[in-house]
Amino acid sequence: MMRLPRISRDTAIKQWNAHDAGEGTLSLNGELDYIGDEAFPQLNDIELEDLMEGLDSVRQKYDYQYPDGFPKSAGGRIESDMVAPVHKCLSTIATPAQLCDIGFWRWLSNVANNGYFWNFVDWRFKERNQINWAITSSRNLKETLFFRCWLRGHRMYDASRADPYEYAKKGTGDFWRSHILRTDLGKDRTFVEAFLDFNFAPDGTRHISDKKLRAKLIPGLRAWASMGRFSHLSYEECTEIIALIWESENS
Repeated sequence: MMRLPRISRDTAIKQWNAHDAGEGTLSLNGELDYIGDEAFPQLNDIELEDLMEGLDSVRQKYDYQYPDGFPKSAGGRIESDMVAPVHKCLSTIATPAQLCDIGFWRWLSNVANNGYFWNFVDWRFKERNQINWAITSSRNLKETLFFRCWLRGHRMYDASRADPYEYAKKGTGDFWRSHILRTDLGKDRTFVEAFLDFNFAPDGTRHISDKKLRAKLIPGLRAWASMGRFSHLSYEECTEIIALIWESENS
């Protein structure tokens, strides 16, 4: 494990503005703090080279497919492709407790590797909402791009599968953010697997439109979840409950 750099919100905003103005990375003398035991080595840019290589592959894939700029519909697929490289790299250098500190994600998204990650977020989002650069509150950390990708891997990584990230990558970024990470439905891993399979075919196509999902299935699931948890149920039982709620809401 390593000690992770951490910066304040004010420092992150100042650095964001500098990159936006084309001024590059600012000197952060006295503005860097660290997360982790002092006996650990400090994280440096070299440790993030594998992550950068993985993100470069993601970007090249979509730049090749959409040379004139990718459509909004591709954004969720980009995040699914980001999950494995983000989780694989960061989980080998830090603990989950360290990676739940928003100060690290502010540093990664705005300072690290001379703004490499800032530019990646800028490429990913056409709308320039700073929350995607972790310039937000700790409460809204799951709204930020890189933490959200790491969290998907952290929750769903399964070494027993041929692809340990099978379920972490399944589904779009918007689906995860709206229906799993923002809600109590995402707390039970087996339910999430059943929920993803119910909504997405193996090739990634949707079984249920987003409109019907929001209007029909989600309200029924929330009503059921208000009376109990899915944690004690098997995958088959979760699937049966989801199917029954879907049928009842559409009858």
